[in-house]
Amino acid sequence: MKIEIDHKKLEDIMRTKGIDSLKQLAENCGINYDILCKAYQRKSFSKECLWLISEELGCTINDFVTANWDK
Repeated sequence: MKIEIDHKKLEDIMRTKGIDSLKQLAENCGINYDILCKAYQRKSFSKECLWLISEELGCTINDFVTANWDK
Protein backbone atom coordinates (compact mmCIF):
# COMPACT_ATOMS: atom_id res chain seq x y z
CA MET A 1 0.00 0.00 0.00
CA LYS A 2 1.14 3.50 -0.82
CA ILE A 3 -0.42 6.75 0.36
CA GLU A 4 -0.99 9.13 -2.56
CA ILE A 5 -2.44 12.56 -3.12
CA ASP A 6 -5.91 12.46 -4.66
CA HIS A 7 -5.69 15.28 -7.21
CA LYS A 8 -9.46 15.68 -7.51
CA LYS A 9 -9.98 15.95 -3.75
CA LEU A 10 -7.12 18.43 -3.39
CA GLU A 11 -8.32 20.56 -6.29
CA ASP A 12 -11.90 20.55 -4.95
CA ILE A 13 -10.70 21.76 -1.54
CA MET A 14 -8.49 24.39 -3.18
CA ARG A 15 -11.45 25.71 -5.19
CA THR A 16 -13.67 25.99 -2.10
CA LYS A 17 -10.92 28.03 -0.42
CA GLY A 18 -10.53 30.33 -3.45
CA ILE A 19 -7.16 28.96 -4.54
CA ASP A 20 -7.08 28.65 -8.32
CA SER A 21 -3.66 27.17 -9.03
CA LEU A 22 -0.74 25.21 -7.65
CA LYS A 23 1.33 28.38 -7.92
CA GLN A 24 -1.06 30.22 -5.63
CA LEU A 25 -1.13 27.26 -3.23
CA ALA A 26 2.68 27.17 -3.14
CA GLU A 27 2.87 30.90 -2.43
CA ASN A 28 0.23 30.72 0.31
CA CYS A 29 1.96 27.74 1.95
CA GLY A 30 5.51 29.03 1.62
CA ILE A 31 6.52 26.03 -0.49
CA ASN A 32 8.83 26.34 -3.48
CA TYR A 33 6.63 26.13 -6.59
CA ASP A 34 8.98 23.77 -8.47
CA ILE A 35 9.08 21.38 -5.53
CA LEU A 36 5.29 21.46 -5.23
CA CYS A 37 4.85 20.75 -8.96
CA LYS A 38 7.22 17.78 -8.88
CA ALA A 39 5.51 16.36 -5.80
CA TYR A 40 2.09 16.89 -7.41
CA GLN A 41 3.17 14.97 -10.53
CA ARG A 42 4.54 12.12 -8.39
CA LYS A 43 1.40 12.21 -6.21
CA SER A 44 3.76 12.07 -3.26
CA PHE A 45 4.48 14.95 -0.87
CA SER A 46 6.82 15.17 2.08
CA LYS A 47 5.19 15.19 5.51
CA GLU A 48 6.14 18.83 5.88
CA CYS A 49 4.43 19.80 2.61
CA LEU A 50 1.31 17.83 3.55
CA TRP A 51 1.17 19.62 6.89
CA LEU A 52 1.65 23.07 5.33
CA ILE A 53 -1.02 22.38 2.70
CA SER A 54 -3.53 21.10 5.25
CA GLU A 55 -2.90 24.13 7.47
CA GLU A 56 -3.42 26.53 4.54
CA LEU A 57 -6.58 24.76 3.38
CA GLY A 58 -8.01 24.38 6.88
CA CYS A 59 -8.50 20.64 6.55
CA THR A 60 -6.82 17.42 7.60
CA ILE A 61 -4.29 15.55 5.48
CA ASN A 62 -6.79 12.68 5.28
CA ASP A 63 -9.13 14.96 3.34
CA PHE A 64 -6.90 14.85 0.24
CA VAL A 65 -4.89 11.63 0.41
CA THR A 66 -5.89 8.11 -0.57
CA ALA A 67 -4.48 4.63 -0.15
CA ASN A 68 -3.29 2.87 -3.30
CA TRP A 69 -3.43 -0.84 -2.50
CA ASP A 70 -1.84 -1.86 -5.83
CA LYS A 71 1.61 -0.53 -4.94
